Amino acid sequence: MSFGERMLRSFFLIIFSSLVMSAAAWAANHFLEPALPGGVLVRKHVDVYLSLRLAIAIATGSATLLIAARALRIEEFDEAASRVLRRFSTRGDRS
Repeated sequence: MSFGERMLRSFFLIIFSSLVMSAAAWAANHFLEPALPGGVLVRKHVDVYLSLRLAIAIATGSATLLIAARALRIEEFDEAASRVLRRFSTRGDRS
């Protein structure tokens, strides 16, 4: 496979994974809206409520991206993840 073909393949796989991730994040946010308690408690603490929904949507989207990228065998994602993990693991060794 030529360099151009690999780049095009990676581009489309990453676009597809990103669409899956955004759909999962949207769905998590959409379904949490009626599921979390409403009323006076939410009006008093709307920032906490919205932050919780956002955090859950981001976590859901990130997990979905990880699963999709692994399932589609996106090499660039594996390289990026290993760099991030390596960076965090070396920081722990310095203490």
